[in-house]
Amino acid sequence: MNEQTMLSIISQHLPWLTIESTSFEYSGWDHDIIIINEKLVFRFPKHQAVRRHTEREIALLKAIENTSPPLQIPTCQAIRDKQGNAIATYYQLIEGEPLASVLDHPLFSKERSAKLLGEFLSKLHQIPAKQVASPLFTTHTLEYWQRLFASVQKQIFPYLSKEDSQMVSDFFHAFLEQGKGQTIQKAWIHGDLSADNIIFNKKSGLVTGIIDFTDSQYGDPAFDFAGFYWDFGPAFTSQVLRYYSGMEPGEHLFERIQNFYGLQPVFHELLYQVKQGQSVNWPTALERFKRLRKMQDSKYHYFN
Repeated sequence: MNEQTMLSIISQHLPWLTIESTSFEYSGWDHDIIIINEKLVFRFPKHQAVRRHTEREIALLKAIENTSPPLQIPTCQAIRDKQGNAIATYYQLIEGEPLASVLDHPLFSKERSAKLLGEFLSKLHQIPAKQVASPLFTTHTLEYWQRLFASVQKQIFPYLSKEDSQMVSDFFHAFLEQGKGQTIQKAWIHGDLSADNIIFNKKSGLVTGIIDFTDSQYGDPAFDFAGFYWDFGPAFTSQVLRYYSGMEPGEHLFERIQNFYGLQPVFHELLYQVKQGQSVNWPTALERFKRLRKMQDSKYHYFN
């Protein structure tokens, strides 16, 4: 959606809002974003599939707010069309910046931030299923992962060596085979808890908020630790898990994180880059994936 259309919709539905400054952001996968007066964040879904998730996102955020979470979350309000369908959401800007932009910041207090993240996820994952005014919805089914693997084979394998293609095939096959007979106790999850969606305050050196619940769903709670593992590694992930009290012991979650969830983000990134026609340095594209795989034997080190 172009800038003028977004501003027109905002002015039409919020005539009381005086617009003094605007900042546009198109880098998101799912939304076009405009920030008004450096205070209000407006998110417009890029396509219909994302729009269908908006009501669930709003309902889950309300349920999280009722738990008094240790981190800030968006207090979303919806802009609706004449039929009552949400066409955009808006909320007060959470001060700070995405943790992805300051991963190596010298003041980043990992231990204290790990505690906040662990406590936040504990509250999120313990929300009763029926407490969220939304139908139970799971994206990450076995069929979803099978489709992801098929996309990787079709769109990424042509750029990989035979050795790397076999390594990736073994990685997916092991997970898919295990998933056929595995029963997971599901919970409400964020679904995309990467460093891009964690807000960091440079002054305090702490994480202060969580944003973008577009991919929230009723799924495997271990998935919410995937971003920690991919962005920060197993040591920080285990720190977060030490402050986590969910339905399963941290050791059980860590096994699924380390064996699959914490490594699969690279394939989403590569598929997106290929789809967008972006340049990819294929000889180094799987370097972090390989490095993290080599660390899998160290899981007991982090919990014993």
